[in-house]
Amino acid sequence: MPPKGRSRRSHAAAAADEAGPAPVEGAGQGAGAGPADKGVLPVTESVAKGCFLFPAKAGAPKHDQNGGFFKIFPEEPDSFVELRRGVYESEWTRMQASIESIQGSQHGSVFDELVAFVTRFRASEEQLQRQCSAPLIEVPTALVLTGVNLPDHENAFQLLQTHLRTRLSPFVALLRSRECSGLKGLLTSVMEAFFAQSEPPINIRAHGDIQVLLGWYRALCARNAAATAAAAAEVAAAPPTPSKRGKRGAAAAAAPAPEGAGSEEAAAPPTPSKRGKRGAAAPPAAEGAVSEEAAAPPTPSKRARKGGAPAPAVAAAVAAVTAAAATLSADSAPATAVDAAATPAVDTRPMLVVVLQDFDAFDPTAVADFIAICSAHKAALPFYLVLGVASTPDVLHQRLTRRALACVSTATFRIRNAALMLEDAIRDLLLSESHHIKLGPRPLKHMIDHFRLETSSLHAFARSLKYTLLRHCAQHPLSFLCNPTGVDKHIKALTPVHCELVRAQPSFRAYIEGLLDPAEQRRLLLDDDALRACTARCLEALHAHRATFHAATLALHAAIGAVPTNTGVTILPSALPSLYALVLRKPLSELDGAQSFFRVLRLTFATELAKVFEAAAASLEAWVASRAADEGKALAAGAKKCREWAVSLREIIAAPEEAAAPAPDEDEPAREDSAGWSSAKRRKLLLRGAPRRETRFDVARKEAVGFLESFLCEHLRPPSALPLHELVYVAEPIRDDVEGKPRSVIQAGLATYARYLGPDSTEPDVCIAYRLYLECGTLINLYDWLQAFSAVAGGADGEPDTTVQARFAQAVAELQFMGFVKATRRKTDHMQRLAWSLA
Repeated sequence: MPPKGRSRRSHAAAAADEAGPAPVEGAGQGAGAGPADKGVLPVTESVAKGCFLFPAKAGAPKHDQNGGFFKIFPEEPDSFVELRRGVYESEWTRMQASIESIQGSQHGSVFDELVAFVTRFRASEEQLQRQCSAPLIEVPTALVLTGVNLPDHENAFQLLQTHLRTRLSPFVALLRSRECSGLKGLLTSVMEAFFAQSEPPINIRAHGDIQVLLGWYRALCARNAAATAAAAAEVAAAPPTPSKRGKRGAAAAAAPAPEGAGSEEAAAPPTPSKRGKRGAAAPPAAEGAVSEEAAAPPTPSKRARKGGAPAPAVAAAVAAVTAAAATLSADSAPATAVDAAATPAVDTRPMLVVVLQDFDAFDPTAVADFIAICSAHKAALPFYLVLGVASTPDVLHQRLTRRALACVSTATFRIRNAALMLEDAIRDLLLSESHHIKLGPRPLKHMIDHFRLETSSLHAFARSLKYTLLRHCAQHPLSFLCNPTGVDKHIKALTPVHCELVRAQPSFRAYIEGLLDPAEQRRLLLDDDALRACTARCLEALHAHRATFHAATLALHAAIGAVPTNTGVTILPSALPSLYALVLRKPLSELDGAQSFFRVLRLTFATELAKVFEAAAASLEAWVASRAADEGKALAAGAKKCREWAVSLREIIAAPEEAAAPAPDEDEPAREDSAGWSSAKRRKLLLRGAPRRETRFDVARKEAVGFLESFLCEHLRPPSALPLHELVYVAEPIRDDVEGKPRSVIQAGLATYARYLGPDSTEPDVCIAYRLYLECGTLINLYDWLQAFSAVAGGADGEPDTTVQARFAQAVAELQFMGFVKATRRKTDHMQRLAWSLA
């Protein structure tokens, strides 16, 4: 029976049953000529029996209406499930917009520099062509150094393609190495990309010959020139409005001209200027006409005939592309003339930009030949190349020939380091109050380590962040309380089950146990209204602490960045992601690096210490300026105090005191030079044993560093010390969910093959070999292993035949490929076992 449908016999089948015996099922597919006798259907010329599928009507979708969010407990209302889903969608939408903004802002400056390079090169080419008639052979080539973060290359080059189409030319071909095999494939991909970007697109199969592209580009230039000339004629025909300055010229224009002179002058075509003689096109032809140069297919070169399509096919392709472009010219020129005043000027010779996304993986011979073709046709086809390089600029000299290198003029552009982009992401996503769900120390540390040691990809970091956010909102029943907007209304609507879940939070239990009043403890444990009020107070305190914690973290990061790096002492990390993960885990006063940091500050000179306080004050002032006047009063006072200490240290630098000398010891006998003591040795002994008198700078430095230490330690308490922090900070580890475990999965598949192949399946040879492998020690005798395999797989005693030996050799090779065994020289005809049970 067919699934999801019901079968019915056709009316023709019923009529055939009444007329006579039924034919063989499946016979008689033809229903051409009608029957001779009305009502009687020939057996061989009709469908006697048929089985037709009638799909069931589309009913309600089977998936959950809340976008995959389900009830965590049976009594949970649907409104709270919808709240959790709404929190996830709104949070992730804002985070995704922030990530895209970071990528656009980081790549935008580099892309602007690349556009400026191409624009300058084109201007210099035009100037050089006016000065001399020598042909230009150099193809402008931009090397974009992307680094090794391969997962982010796709997004970066998609942004680059959009940027180039907006700023330079609509004809931008983005190519990948997997799509271009050889020179013909490279040319075909370039031409199809350009044809698809025409208005409207030209759907003609490219043959990988440069002559086809030449014919298309000449027709395109003719069309653009016709549109430009028509627009100019429309503007010239419109009556000009004379200004005050141009009244004299308007009166002269209004004077009657000599008879016959005006018509001849108006009918004469405009004379092109010196600058526009070379690039300007001929006057617009009649509707539907094409210039001889554009219509005539050029003769293909020997090189094109050798590697491309045959000459007749190339000529046909050139004619087809030229005809399509001419049709576009005839259809679009009048419309352009009508709307000339409202549309911008059309580039008569648009640039052709070719972007090789992964230049390191392209065939070097094909790229060298393509560069030679671009150089040979530079006067007719203005090619511009952009090469994405993941290693170093030296790869260009290593992969291309000298002839190809002589045809390119390169400039290097470097995309910003992925680590700096991660720092911006941490600052905008996790250290901002616009995003309400934050990462705890364990998932944040794992994501940072995964970024630095494995992926170096902001896209992978965003995927892990999205999964963490989704799991928190889908599994935590109180996650909708993380958003301070409307939290009071949500708290009032909490059900008794939600109240019990609030009491069950570990941080809230610790908070209740820390209360000194037993009556208050009893009231929070038994009264739901009191619990709701306490929940509102705890969440308000948590959000206030989160804001000051983020501001203090940024101030500490700015102060660490201003400390000299040649101290030789291990202090707190200077990278913002690592520093944020560190202060999330422990209080600042308990960190070993923090003690070293403040110890270094107590030994820092006045100039460097003033820079530290200025950096901290600037960070705090920027945070205070972005808040309301009544928010962050403690941080505003701290910023003011840091600025005062910076000014005081600058004043001490401007008016230094005399060098402090050690206080003399009256009991120490005087030593004379005659005793053989040098001045340097005497000074060393005095400084070692004698006390040092504190200067004005020493006193100010001690007080300033003490204030900074107390201020930062006060505001850098980890959020885990506050009640109900589990609602905002995701503390569950994500390593087992985000990172796969291939070894355990492979071992489980080899040991329990029936789970994957079915209970009635035959055990594969590699599973048999693995089952016997588990019974062996460190060194495995191949002969004994083969005999056991033959007894299990072959089912016969004695020497195994060649088929069993071949199966055994293949199974051992597969185990060796997966890393379970390897060859060894410690013993003849033995293999060494590498993997052991994970249990």
